[in-house]
Amino acid sequence: MLSVTRMAQSPSDSTHFTSEKYARGLILTNLSSDLCYRIVPMDLTINGEAKTMNRDSLTVIELLDALGLGGRRVAVEQNRAIVPRARHEITSVSEGDVIEIVSFVGGG
Repeated sequence: MLSVTRMAQSPSDSTHFTSEKYARGLILTNLSSDLCYRIVPMDLTINGEAKTMNRDSLTVIELLDALGLGGRRVAVEQNRAIVPRARHEITSVSEGDVIEIVSFVGGG
């Protein structure tokens, strides 16, 4: 068992958790209440490579940020369908999704 502390703005606001690894993910239990958080990694295929994201929910824009592509001009395809840039913030990524990301390169 591992003890985890979530840092807050002031030390009195800190929350202490215990965590337990299980077959697939992590369970965090708040020691001062009945709250329990389950973090389940998400398996995706990104540009043909299997990747595991340590998040249990994710939007396209959060995925791009996690991959270091936030703010860059890219085209995103999710399960063979283009995701318009205007929908990156609201389009959820799910376990098993196949994502293709194409960057634009200029030059001549």
